[in-house]
Amino acid sequence: MKKIVALAALFVVIACGGSGDHQTNSPMVAPVDQKTEQPAGNLHSNQITKTDAIPLIDKMDVLAAQINDGAMPYNVGDETDGYIETTTYYQDEEKTVPSMVKLIGVGSTTNVYFLDKSTSIVEQNNFVYIFNDDNLVYVMTDGEAITGISENNKNDITTTFLTALKIAQTPTQTVE
Repeated sequence: MKKIVALAALFVVIACGGSGDHQTNSPMVAPVDQKTEQPAGNLHSNQITKTDAIPLIDKMDVLAAQINDGAMPYNVGDETDGYIETTTYYQDEEKTVPSMVKLIGVGSTTNVYFLDKSTSIVEQNNFVYIFNDDNLVYVMTDGEAITGISENNKNDITTTFLTALKIAQTPTQTVE
């Protein structure tokens, strides 16, 4: 008889989910998502359309083709802000108008194209980031617009862009 009572008590304990609040362990209670969502204000939204972005990307592709053809003068820089090497390409022989800065890091390369005085494109890891001045206005990958990048990612890419801008604005040294 004692064994039957002990087995019945054990069955009740197991059925109720052990000690403590039985509702938290009950299979009848729906799981609650404990993740905290980022407020909408902390996510990036595109400020231009894909139709606006395509001509800018076409201009970037023209600059890239000229660089690949060896048609642009360049300077190779040393280690800067965590990058192993930088290369700045120029539109003119006097090296006064930068076209692109290549940032080479450990395991990554980032190209920053300067299309005009206010528009720049950062190309990194199959992503294209378009800046107007220092404001990120558009993000795309594989030909499709991306929205909702986190504030941390936005800050990281903006820091990369500002590093390239600083390098591009540094006067070139001439050897005499």
